[in-house]
Amino acid sequence: KSFEWAAVSMDALLATHPKFRLSTWISDARSWATTDEEKARLEFNARNLITLWGPNGQISDYASRTWAGLINTYYLERWRIWIRHVEESLVSHEAVDQGR
Repeated sequence: KSFEWAAVSMDALLATHPKFRLSTWISDARSWATTDEEKARLEFNARNLITLWGPNGQISDYASRTWAGLINTYYLERWRIWIRHVEESLVSHEAVDQGR
């Protein structure tokens, strides 16, 4: 599908610069820790901040980023789910649930 090709291409392009890589964000967060437990907690917090803010994901995409490493892993699957939902709505002649 063309959106999958676009995601792969966008991820590859963004990966050409360290400031646009998820790995840089995670590495920077982990660098503040002094123990393995602290590294894991800081990585969790760093990932949570840019995807599902809050311990239970109460605020989705509040601080979202368009970074290599997020496009192919996090956003691509969300796009697949959304497109599948839209296709199902078209087949069933039901309105697309925008809150989904």
